Amino acid sequence: MPDRRLDHAAAHPRLLRIGRVFTRLGSSVRILIAGAHPDDEPSSLIARWSLGDGHRVHYVCVTRGQGGQNSIGSETGAALGVLRAAEMAVAADRLGMTYALLDTGAADDPLADFGFSKSADDTLRRWGAEVVLRRLVREIRSFRPDVVLPCFLDVPGQHGHHRAMTRTLLRAWEAAADPAFAPDLGPAWAISKLYLPAWSGAGESYDDAEPPPPATTLVDLSGQDPLTGMSWEQLGEWSRAAHASQGMGVWPPSDRPRHRPLHLLASRVGETGPERGITDHLPASLAVCDDPALAQLAAAVGLLRNQFPHDDRMRGALAQVRGLLAGIGEKAPPLAARLDALRNDLAALDALL
Repeated sequence: MPDRRLDHAAAHPRLLRIGRVFTRLGSSVRILIAGAHPDDEPSSLIARWSLGDGHRVHYVCVTRGQGGQNSIGSETGAALGVLRAAEMAVAADRLGMTYALLDTGAADDPLADFGFSKSADDTLRRWGAEVVLRRLVREIRSFRPDVVLPCFLDVPGQHGHHRAMTRTLLRAWEAAADPAFAPDLGPAWAISKLYLPAWSGAGESYDDAEPPPPATTLVDLSGQDPLTGMSWEQLGEWSRAAHASQGMGVWPPSDRPRHRPLHLLASRVGETGPERGITDHLPASLAVCDDPALAQLAAAVGLLRNQFPHDDRMRGALAQVRGLLAGIGEKAPPLAARLDALRNDLAALDALL
């Protein structure tokens, strides 16, 4: 049997991995996307945000998908859950995002995929509404996103699991910011923006009975990834092909829409009307922070990015950035999360150089 590590190495050449780190250095925006199953994630949208814009994307998935189909083998139940969790790991890696499964995989964990459901109420009764809420709040407080987005709308005709996760995310918007709610799950975190999909979830499996909300912003999916030459849709489908048990991954047709519409449902940083993009009113980079030390750090990061792909120049600029970062003291939680992400990226870059 071929060693999959060879495929992974061939698909992630050193220069590409360095380029991915440099892309992340251009943004400090953090996005959490919430779904019910492995394969719910909007892959082309994530490709644009993660691989194109450098935003940190974290996918939170309730179940391991053990109640779904299997197009490639005979595994069902818990064994299928193991397979689909492994597929999720590959799909996430191809998009440069992190992910979390709320279902622990234990035999008695209530957050399991029990098959297709038409009812969010029944789903939340089986899962335990407070169990889902607590685990989602834990992820929000740990990841500290600026933006959250569910994968589907809570509308009749949609899968009950999808509706349940969307409904829980709306509750978590308030709960995660409330210091009195479950302090054992970590310090309270106020998300800046809550979006909904402004596209219909109707298709071969679902029949949304209500139209989507109006778009307040459009995410441009035209163009291509400068590091691979692939379009964002092609990169998204490459990720979806990792969900092989679900028969996913197709060459995107040329007439597919070149944007994804989003509806800004709630915001703590501005009005909920039309926007130029999701980064409106957000600290999209350290450069916008009103702090001389951070401004100097941001300038050094910009200089570092300009040295790609020259190894010697990158090493020198990297040393300067690390020195400036070491001299910055403790910051408030929003900045602390961004600085921690920068430290992780610099460590990854150092290992590649």
